[in-house]
Amino acid sequence: MSRLFVGIDIGKYHHDVSLVFAEGKVLRHFRRDNTQESVDQLLAAVTDVGAREVFYGLEATGHYGLAL
Repeated sequence: MSRLFVGIDIGKYHHDVSLVFAEGKVLRHFRRDNTQESVDQLLAAVTDVGAREVFYGLEATGHYGLAL
């Protein structure tokens, strides 16, 4: 597999997540609650892709992204 980019739009109650391959193909877009359980689900989804390299990009929004 190639590089995977994980873009996360952080919010108070939920995060919007996009998984995009380096070639530009959008693999998946989904929403997760702002909880530790949802962060664990996100990490499992990223791991299941099997990408060689994973890059995370998060919006700087103060304390709302602390669970991540």
